Amino acid sequence: MKRMIGFELEKIWSKKIVRLGLLLLLLFGLFSSIAGIRHEYDVITPQGEELTGKEGKAYIKEKVREYAGLLNDEKKETILKREAAADTIPYSYLYELPLYTAMRETFMEEYGAHYGETVDEAYTKQGITVEVGYADRWTGLLNLMQQFTMILGVVILVALSGVFSEEYTRGTDALILTSRHGKKKSIHAKILASFLFTTGCYVLLLLCCLIPFLADDGWYGWDAGIQLDTQCSLSSTPFTLNCGQAALLFFVSGLLSMLLLTAVTLFVSAVSRTAFLSVVLCAVLYFLPILAANLLPMKWILLTPLGASMVEVIRMEKISFLGLSFFFQAEILAVTGLTAGLSWIFSRRCFAKHQVA
Repeated sequence: MKRMIGFELEKIWSKKIVRLGLLLLLLFGLFSSIAGIRHEYDVITPQGEELTGKEGKAYIKEKVREYAGLLNDEKKETILKREAAADTIPYSYLYELPLYTAMRETFMEEYGAHYGETVDEAYTKQGITVEVGYADRWTGLLNLMQQFTMILGVVILVALSGVFSEEYTRGTDALILTSRHGKKKSIHAKILASFLFTTGCYVLLLLCCLIPFLADDGWYGWDAGIQLDTQCSLSSTPFTLNCGQAALLFFVSGLLSMLLLTAVTLFVSAVSRTAFLSVVLCAVLYFLPILAANLLPMKWILLTPLGASMVEVIRMEKISFLGLSFFFQAEILAVTGLTAGLSWIFSRRCFAKHQVA
């Protein structure tokens, strides 16, 4: 069985467009992570100093230490009063102290998640605690992974849309189905190889983005409350969650989104008579949530392959089951598991019962 899985993996990897697409994606992910680090600590002080690199890093960390502990109304008011960036250059607000930006956008702007509210009203009375820290470092990583995971989905659907349909196109389905293990082991090998390929691709992408991030400043900021985010609209997260926990949940969601896409792609490949039809149908299904964004509830969209790779999954309400509370990722896991199981069964049956000329 291992040799059969290896053979199927080689067939998937043999496509030049897949190798090139994955290589370019990994390289862009690596370089984007490195480039993001260069400007991670750019800041303008209230005195008008423009700090970058080590100086900016030292300044931001000093301010985090100054306001360390749980966020409260006294700290919020102090930050808003003292930490605004001096208006020395156009769009200087883009280089504010991240803590100041979080307080301004969340509590002072009309579009803010808690406009006009106090910290006590927004968080404390809801049972939410927010640890002061540098959240944007982590949410920048999440935003980067969101973008590249979505692109990875395109590589995966191109790579796997022909797992079954290409056998029809080439006429090799007859050879497979009349062989000794054609209707059982060969089909299982195709399916297992597809899920292994997807898992391997996602892990490689994650490493390309995560290694430069950790090499630069380790786990710094992991304990910051995710509500201090200013990049991914996570300030409205309705429960206590730090950046490290949010990253773990998001990485799990990202992997599940690609496995869900794999399950859907395999089924479409099994029922499509040509490889071209298969890749077109897979692409339509993958991008359909974008077209239906204004028609469907956000929760439904986030249970699709594309939606589950979005950072919005982090701030979804927890779900209750049998008296227990679970993160929304549990629902994604359930949908992925169910879809994968059904895809495995029906893909195998569809291909095994294909009429051999």
